[in-house]
Amino acid sequence: MLKKLLLILIALYSAEVFSCSCAPQPENHKQGVEEALKHSSSVVLAVATSVIRVAPEDGQFDQEEDITEFSEIESWKGGHGKIFHTKIATVCCICGFKFQQGATYLLYLNGPNTQGFYTTNICSRTKILERAKTDLPILRQLGAKQPIKRD
Repeated sequence: MLKKLLLILIALYSAEVFSCSCAPQPENHKQGVEEALKHSSSVVLAVATSVIRVAPEDGQFDQEEDITEFSEIESWKGGHGKIFHTKIATVCCICGFKFQQGATYLLYLNGPNTQGFYTTNICSRTKILERAKTDLPILRQLGAKQPIKRD
């Protein structure tokens, strides 16, 4: 019992010591969007249609992941398709982005990986629509890939 308590305390302490640390964003908002667009494999406005929590496999203490299915609304870059998925570790210190089913997000994605999943993290410009409205006009103005609106 004491051993388990000690492990829990170490894990909690480690979470504070090794918490996610992001590089600062450029002060110029447009420059930040341009850089994020350049370094992302896909940039898309999409709704999270489902979020499934995947339990850790045996022996992997902290590998809890969320698989989120998205339906594209508008796209500026990438070949992700109308329906695509992210698989993101959501445990402490991995910087994983937790999505909420039914919410709309502006996604700056990397991938897909060999399993077909895209990734993003809290250090990217990925954000819920309500906080991303200043990025949208910049993306449209940049004329990245002409926005694709699908039925």
